[in-house]
Amino acid sequence: PRPAPADSPGDRERRLREVFAQVLGLDEVGGDEDFFVLGGDSILSMSVAARARKAGLTVTPRAVFEHRTPAALAAALTPTGVAQDAPETAADSDGVGDLPLLPIVHQLREDGGPIGRFNLSMLLRSPAGADLASLAGALQAVVDHHDGLRPVLSRMDLGPALPALWSAVIRPPGAVDSAGLSRRVDARGLDGAALRALVAEESDAAASRLDPDAGTVLQAVWFDAGAGTPGRLLLVVHHLAVDGVSWRVLLGDLAVAWEAVARGGRPVLEPVPTSLRRFAREVVEKATSPPRQAELPYWGGVLAPGA
Repeated sequence: PRPAPADSPGDRERRLREVFAQVLGLDEVGGDEDFFVLGGDSILSMSVAARARKAGLTVTPRAVFEHRTPAALAAALTPTGVAQDAPETAADSDGVGDLPLLPIVHQLREDGGPIGRFNLSMLLRSPAGADLASLAGALQAVVDHHDGLRPVLSRMDLGPALPALWSAVIRPPGAVDSAGLSRRVDARGLDGAALRALVAEESDAAASRLDPDAGTVLQAVWFDAGAGTPGRLLLVVHHLAVDGVSWRVLLGDLAVAWEAVARGGRPVLEPVPTSLRRFAREVVEKATSPPRQAELPYWGGVLAPGA
């Protein structure tokens, strides 16, 4: 058969099938195959939006959720290749300002107790020839790019009879100085056991430096193994800013940024399709919608003691 004309529904579906396959790591994806059944998730839906943009299609993560197959998503696009969902306004696309509280924040508030050390960490191999300046430059690019790495949490105690009042705000790019987030540790000449002990010590110290009330949600420790020798990079990030799925986004952007800085260039990272503030607003809207509210008795029963 003849190939579908450019910008036709068939051509848009073909491009989306290729995008789905690339994001999911599959050889091919059929037009009627469900993105989420194939292993997609909310983070990967953002990757779909970014790759679709490169393919000349304007797709939002919300559209991927609403039209879960390449065929359905292609049908939802206008002839110009734009998803027919609510367009982002200037206010929607602005990631700076008050941040609605996400479920993880509500959980921390309800659990009580200190939250400063609540983190996820990752130990990576750093390239030979790395230095603290290039690490700080790469971190600066990533922190400025991702709103979720610039929050400040405010907590007000209203007394024993009332729950504490929590709020959060996202600061603008440039408000966080990455030089204060990164640290060099001399690891030259250490054997495996000594390095593991040093990493454990520094990991504990990095966790103690996290302070979401002061806006410190990230610490990076570079273990310098000496010139020409790969070192280690320890990233400690507060759970308010990262989860097990979003690591892959941050690590991918950090690698791109570090490579660019090491070459003396300016990091250029993939656009973030949806700001954290918009995502948080949509979570709140969904949670308070009549269909979700109608499910409360069911979930109350599921979570009841002894259920």
